[in-house]
Amino acid sequence: MSSSSDEFLVDAADVAVHARHLRVVRGKRVALHDFSVDIARGTVTGLLGPSGCGKTTLMRSIVGTQIVASGTVTVLGHPAGSPPLRRRVGYVTQEPTIYNDLRVIDNVRYFADLYGVAADAAADAVDGVGLSDHARAYCANLSGGQRTRVSLACALVSQPDLLVL
Repeated sequence: MSSSSDEFLVDAADVAVHARHLRVVRGKRVALHDFSVDIARGTVTGLLGPSGCGKTTLMRSIVGTQIVASGTVTVLGHPAGSPPLRRRVGYVTQEPTIYNDLRVIDNVRYFADLYGVAADAAADAVDGVGLSDHARAYCANLSGGQRTRVSLACALVSQPDLLVL
């Protein structure tokens, strides 16, 4: 995946994600080469491209879980993955990252606790993704789409400033 650094020009105060000259190597393959982009706060941005072009690698770089060979990624004014961002960035992976042996509400309460958020926020997050009727169901018994919504509730429970899906 590559991009021109002047595709999106926005005021620095309005930038949610600022990536410059990002280079990521996965194995022997360059996944991102000299990728630069600014993503404005309050916008919805989609990544389109064929399998293997670097979309997931870019998302991992933004949330700070990807080793970056060179370049910089700043998120909400902080280096990607830094401690001040832990409550401010929500991330939903391709596969649901939930505990099958826990109930829906318990999964979301667990993440609320990790974020230092009041436990009652979990019920709001579960309701927000339309799973209130399944709050006491074990995740192992849910459909794939419902499991994905549990992951989304876990990401939303801290009311993040940036949501990466």
